[in-house]
Amino acid sequence: MTVEPYRKKPIEVQMMRWDGSAPRLVDIRTWIVQSGGDADWFRTIEGYGARIWTKLEECWVDCPEGHYLARGLLGEFYPIAPAALAQTFDFVAAP
Repeated sequence: MTVEPYRKKPIEVQMMRWDGSAPRLVDIRTWIVQSGGDADWFRTIEGYGARIWTKLEECWVDCPEGHYLARGLLGEFYPIAPAALAQTFDFVAAP
């Protein structure tokens, strides 16, 4: 088995944090639909989670409460845990 190492290129992506609130659900749905995606939601015992349809991967992706939802370079959406976000991304302030 051969494992090949890769390094992420420096890119900028957009993100929203899913806090489980109804207003944030509206914000996330609006953002996804305006970006060409689709969104739904579900309720778990722990609280609310966001369920996001990503057209690029043609599947539903679950975003747990407290995670960030990122829109990638090809329009795909994926969740990022706060700990992973802190280790792999820096905040870029608006100009």
